[in-house]
Amino acid sequence: AFLEHPISEDTLQLLFEASNSSNMEKSLEILIQNAKSDSGRLELASKKILPAVLNIVHSLTHASHHHQRNHILSLSFKLLRNLCAGEAANQDSFLELNGVAVVCSVLRSEAASSGPDHGLVRWGLQVLANVSLAGKQHQCAVWEELCLDGFVSLARLGTKETCDPLCMVIYTCCDGNPEWFKRLSSEDGWFVMAEIVRTASSG
Repeated sequence: AFLEHPISEDTLQLLFEASNSSNMEKSLEILIQNAKSDSGRLELASKKILPAVLNIVHSLTHASHHHQRNHILSLSFKLLRNLCAGEAANQDSFLELNGVAVVCSVLRSEAASSGPDHGLVRWGLQVLANVSLAGKQHQCAVWEELCLDGFVSLARLGTKETCDPLCMVIYTCCDGNPEWFKRLSSEDGWFVMAEIVRTASSG
Protein backbone atom coordinates (compact mmCIF):
# COMPACT_ATOMS: atom_id res chain seq x y z
CA ALA A 1 0.00 0.00 0.00
CA PHE A 2 2.94 2.38 0.61
CA LEU A 3 4.57 1.68 -2.76
CA GLU A 4 4.49 4.21 -5.57
CA HIS A 5 5.84 1.58 -7.99
CA PRO A 6 4.46 -1.87 -7.06
CA ILE A 7 6.77 -4.86 -7.26
CA SER A 8 6.00 -6.89 -10.37
CA GLU A 9 4.37 -10.30 -10.20
CA ASP A 10 7.21 -11.77 -12.29
CA THR A 11 9.77 -10.60 -9.72
CA LEU A 12 7.81 -12.05 -6.82
CA GLN A 13 7.21 -15.34 -8.63
CA LEU A 14 10.92 -15.72 -9.34
CA LEU A 15 11.75 -15.22 -5.64
CA PHE A 16 9.01 -17.59 -4.52
CA GLU A 17 10.17 -20.37 -6.84
CA ALA A 18 13.84 -20.00 -5.86
CA SER A 19 13.06 -20.04 -2.14
CA ASN A 20 10.11 -22.46 -2.19
CA SER A 21 8.11 -19.89 -0.22
CA SER A 22 5.06 -17.75 -0.95
CA ASN A 23 5.94 -14.80 1.29
CA MET A 24 8.36 -12.08 0.14
CA GLU A 25 9.97 -11.49 3.53
CA LYS A 26 10.45 -15.21 4.14
CA SER A 27 11.76 -15.69 0.60
CA LEU A 28 14.42 -13.03 1.10
CA GLU A 29 15.46 -14.54 4.44
CA ILE A 30 15.82 -18.00 2.89
CA LEU A 31 17.81 -16.69 -0.08
CA ILE A 32 20.10 -14.68 2.23
CA GLN A 33 21.09 -17.98 3.86
CA ASN A 34 21.42 -19.77 0.50
CA ALA A 35 23.72 -17.04 -0.81
CA LYS A 36 26.24 -17.55 2.00
CA SER A 37 27.98 -20.39 0.12
CA ASP A 38 29.86 -20.35 -3.19
CA SER A 39 27.54 -22.97 -4.65
CA GLY A 40 24.47 -21.09 -3.43
CA ARG A 41 25.63 -17.83 -5.00
CA LEU A 42 26.36 -19.59 -8.29
CA GLU A 43 22.97 -21.29 -8.34
CA LEU A 44 21.13 -18.03 -7.58
CA ALA A 45 23.13 -16.29 -10.31
CA SER A 46 21.85 -18.85 -12.82
CA LYS A 47 18.28 -18.19 -11.63
CA LYS A 48 18.67 -14.41 -12.17
CA ILE A 49 17.87 -13.59 -8.57
CA LEU A 50 20.04 -10.47 -8.46
CA PRO A 51 18.02 -8.58 -11.12
CA ALA A 52 14.84 -9.46 -9.23
CA VAL A 53 16.24 -8.07 -5.97
CA LEU A 54 17.36 -4.88 -7.71
CA ASN A 55 13.79 -4.51 -9.01
CA ILE A 56 12.53 -4.69 -5.44
CA VAL A 57 15.02 -2.06 -4.28
CA HIS A 58 14.08 0.20 -7.18
CA SER A 59 10.38 -0.15 -6.33
CA LEU A 60 11.07 0.83 -2.72
CA THR A 61 13.54 3.64 -3.39
CA HIS A 62 10.99 6.46 -3.54
CA ALA A 63 8.50 4.98 -1.11
CA SER A 64 7.82 6.95 2.06
CA HIS A 65 9.99 6.12 5.08
CA HIS A 66 7.86 3.33 6.38
CA HIS A 67 9.00 0.60 8.79
CA GLN A 68 8.03 -2.18 6.39
CA ARG A 69 9.81 -0.39 3.55
CA ASN A 70 13.08 -0.24 5.49
CA HIS A 71 12.76 -3.85 6.64
CA ILE A 72 12.36 -5.17 3.08
CA LEU A 73 15.17 -2.91 1.86
CA SER A 74 17.43 -4.22 4.63
CA LEU A 75 16.73 -7.83 3.66
CA SER A 76 17.29 -6.95 0.00
CA PHE A 77 20.64 -5.31 0.76
CA LYS A 78 21.75 -8.30 2.84
CA LEU A 79 20.89 -10.59 -0.06
CA LEU A 80 22.68 -8.38 -2.59
CA ARG A 81 25.71 -8.24 -0.29
CA ASN A 82 25.85 -12.05 -0.10
CA LEU A 83 25.19 -12.52 -3.82
CA CYS A 84 28.11 -10.20 -4.68
CA ALA A 85 30.58 -11.78 -2.24
CA GLY A 86 33.16 -13.01 -4.74
CA GLU A 87 30.69 -14.21 -7.38
CA ALA A 88 31.75 -12.61 -10.68
CA ALA A 89 28.47 -13.29 -12.48
CA ASN A 90 26.51 -11.42 -9.83
CA GLN A 91 29.06 -8.61 -9.54
CA ASP A 92 28.97 -8.07 -13.30
CA SER A 93 25.19 -8.28 -13.44
CA PHE A 94 24.96 -5.70 -10.64
CA LEU A 95 27.13 -3.32 -12.66
CA GLU A 96 25.30 -3.89 -15.96
CA LEU A 97 21.89 -3.29 -14.34
CA ASN A 98 23.02 0.04 -12.83
CA GLY A 99 22.88 -1.43 -9.35
CA VAL A 100 25.42 1.08 -8.04
CA ALA A 101 23.09 3.99 -8.80
CA VAL A 102 20.07 2.11 -7.40
CA VAL A 103 21.77 1.37 -4.07
CA CYS A 104 23.37 4.83 -3.85
CA SER A 105 19.98 6.45 -4.33
CA VAL A 106 18.78 4.75 -1.14
CA LEU A 107 21.97 5.67 0.72
CA ARG A 108 21.68 9.33 -0.25
CA SER A 109 18.05 9.38 0.83
CA GLU A 110 18.95 7.93 4.23
CA ALA A 111 21.92 10.27 4.71
CA ALA A 112 19.65 13.27 4.03
CA SER A 113 16.81 12.14 6.30
CA SER A 114 16.25 13.39 9.83
CA GLY A 115 16.29 9.85 11.20
CA PRO A 116 18.57 7.69 9.05
CA ASP A 117 18.48 3.92 9.39
CA HIS A 118 22.13 3.20 10.17
CA GLY A 119 21.72 -0.55 9.69
CA LEU A 120 20.28 -0.02 6.22
CA VAL A 121 23.17 2.28 5.30
CA ARG A 122 25.69 -0.24 6.66
CA TRP A 123 24.30 -3.08 4.55
CA GLY A 124 24.09 -0.87 1.46
CA LEU A 125 27.75 0.07 1.86
CA GLN A 126 28.63 -3.60 2.32
CA VAL A 127 26.97 -4.28 -1.04
CA LEU A 128 29.13 -1.62 -2.70
CA ALA A 129 32.27 -2.90 -0.95
CA ASN A 130 31.72 -6.42 -2.29
CA VAL A 131 30.97 -5.10 -5.77
CA SER A 132 34.06 -2.86 -5.80
CA LEU A 133 36.27 -5.86 -5.05
CA ALA A 134 35.47 -7.16 -8.56
CA GLY A 135 37.90 -4.79 -10.28
CA LYS A 136 38.62 -1.37 -11.74
CA GLN A 137 35.41 -1.03 -13.75
CA HIS A 138 33.30 -1.74 -10.70
CA GLN A 139 35.41 0.56 -8.52
CA CYS A 140 35.05 3.34 -11.06
CA ALA A 141 31.26 3.05 -11.02
CA VAL A 142 31.16 3.31 -7.21
CA TRP A 143 33.69 6.15 -7.12
CA GLU A 144 31.90 8.23 -9.75
CA GLU A 145 28.57 7.78 -7.96
CA LEU A 146 29.74 8.78 -4.48
CA CYS A 147 32.83 10.96 -4.76
CA LEU A 148 33.01 13.34 -3.06
CA ASP A 149 29.63 14.63 -1.90
CA GLY A 150 28.25 11.14 -1.31
CA PHE A 151 31.25 10.14 0.79
CA VAL A 152 30.93 13.34 2.84
CA SER A 153 27.21 12.90 3.54
CA LEU A 154 27.69 9.26 4.55
CA ALA A 155 30.74 10.04 6.70
CA ARG A 156 28.72 12.71 8.51
CA LEU A 157 26.35 10.06 9.83
CA GLY A 158 29.01 9.75 12.47
CA THR A 159 28.54 6.14 13.59
CA LYS A 160 31.11 3.35 13.60
CA GLU A 161 28.36 1.08 12.27
CA THR A 162 28.41 2.98 8.97
CA CYS A 163 31.99 4.27 9.08
CA ASP A 164 33.63 0.82 8.88
CA PRO A 165 32.04 -0.28 5.56
CA LEU A 166 32.44 3.27 4.18
CA CYS A 167 36.19 3.03 4.85
CA MET A 168 36.21 -0.37 3.13
CA VAL A 169 34.57 1.11 0.03
CA ILE A 170 37.00 4.05 -0.07
CA TYR A 171 40.06 1.87 0.56
CA THR A 172 39.08 -0.65 -2.13
CA CYS A 173 38.46 2.08 -4.69
CA CYS A 174 41.70 3.95 -3.92
CA ASP A 175 43.96 0.91 -3.60
CA GLY A 176 46.28 1.05 -6.59
CA ASN A 177 44.73 4.28 -7.85
CA PRO A 178 46.98 7.19 -6.74
CA GLU A 179 44.88 9.80 -8.57
CA TRP A 180 41.80 9.01 -6.51
CA PHE A 181 43.83 8.91 -3.31
CA LYS A 182 45.27 12.31 -4.22
CA ARG A 183 41.75 13.67 -4.60
CA LEU A 184 40.87 12.45 -1.12
CA SER A 185 43.99 14.24 0.13
CA SER A 186 42.91 17.49 -1.51
CA GLU A 187 41.17 20.35 0.25
CA ASP A 188 37.71 18.97 -0.66
CA GLY A 189 38.62 15.42 0.28
CA TRP A 190 39.72 16.39 3.76
CA PHE A 191 36.07 16.83 4.73
CA VAL A 192 35.63 13.09 4.22
CA MET A 193 38.79 12.21 6.13
CA ALA A 194 37.97 14.57 9.00
CA GLU A 195 34.51 13.03 9.52
CA ILE A 196 35.95 9.52 9.45
CA VAL A 197 38.67 10.39 11.98
CA ARG A 198 36.12 12.13 14.20
CA THR A 199 33.91 9.02 14.20
CA ALA A 200 36.80 6.60 14.71
CA SER A 201 38.09 8.55 17.72
CA SER A 202 34.71 9.00 19.39
CA GLY A 203 33.64 7.27 22.63
